[in-house]
Amino acid sequence: MMQINRRNLLLYSAGFMAAGLLPGFQSAVRAASGDPVKIGWFAALSGPYSTGALAQDAGHKAAIAELNAKGGVLGRPLELVARDTVADPGKAVNFVQELLFSEKVNVLFGPNTSGEAMPIRDFIAEANTINMPTALIDHVIDPEAYPTIFRVGGSAGQQIEAGITFALDHYKKQKIALFVDNLSYGVLCRDLALEKMKARNTEPVYVGTLDANKVDLGDDIIKARNSGADVLLVWSAASSFMARVLTARGEQKWDIPAICAPIALNAQITDLVKKEYLDGAVGVGFRHLAVDGNGKFAAGIEALLAKQASIVGPQLKNGITWILLGYASTKLWAAAVEKAGSVETDAVIAALETMGTTETLFGNVGFSPSSREGLSMDEYALFTISSFQNGGFTLA
Repeated sequence: MMQINRRNLLLYSAGFMAAGLLPGFQSAVRAASGDPVKIGWFAALSGPYSTGALAQDAGHKAAIAELNAKGGVLGRPLELVARDTVADPGKAVNFVQELLFSEKVNVLFGPNTSGEAMPIRDFIAEANTINMPTALIDHVIDPEAYPTIFRVGGSAGQQIEAGITFALDHYKKQKIALFVDNLSYGVLCRDLALEKMKARNTEPVYVGTLDANKVDLGDDIIKARNSGADVLLVWSAASSFMARVLTARGEQKWDIPAICAPIALNAQITDLVKKEYLDGAVGVGFRHLAVDGNGKFAAGIEALLAKQASIVGPQLKNGITWILLGYASTKLWAAAVEKAGSVETDAVIAALETMGTTETLFGNVGFSPSSREGLSMDEYALFTISSFQNGGFTLA
């Protein structure tokens, strides 16, 4: 096991409580008593994959602050024990073992990349600890082999299926051009897209698996346009790649609809791409992203942003989705603990399986003995990428 130094070891609860930086934590210590309930959280909190993780981190902390202010869970305070993996699978494996077997956390959130999620599952099973990963790859979830792993935030397969459904049913387009990058996640998404198109009795007229680092994608746009495509589906986990595709589309004046992966719904895209190049470009996202004409979210989300402004405000630029994922998953687990009357894994699993559909700020989430995918397809919607305002978007 690797040596843990102060840079990698982030004991948020102790540090922030002592400094008085998290609203509610000091009163929470007085309100709750007994041994703390430890919440483990490991993700890429620094490095190129940290954008979403930092926002999710704020969501976890906001939920813990609220819960502790009301006495914690079962009268015990909550303590967040976090590790920065820098998206390194080797570090993830080491940190998970420490969190599970040394820190003995009661629940484990993360990781946020699929490369980290796969090699840790056996350790989670050995420890019999509930894990709620952010990683999107579909086969991270396996109710039979890994019954303690639950997903709140949806899968890559769901997101791609939503994109294809919007192309065929919303835009009424049949001639799909598919662009992905040549990194592992892009290739995975390409194969998922082909599989899901086949299930809808269609196939793309053009497939481009593009070099993730290629600067000018104009020739690829020309090839796709010459195929006769009438809608473009763009899937990647990299904002920079997405921006280059949309820029090339704009430069070539190819004005067909472009349906993009959820990564397109962030401030980086609107900063990197000229506004006129975003005409007709939409992103697949979650309904909670919707804002009204005044840039306001639904009332519950606005209340969270106001109440926990010091925690979540600085991360709003990185995506309300990740903030809400951290917040909602923590609250959902805590509700299951209260229902179970115990933090013991088997009791909490039974509670999660029988709670039915729970309305959270992220969306409606529900599990069962045979399903560990909590999010329904009804939670997906299309948003106009150029409409970014205050962390949200308007429905397309």
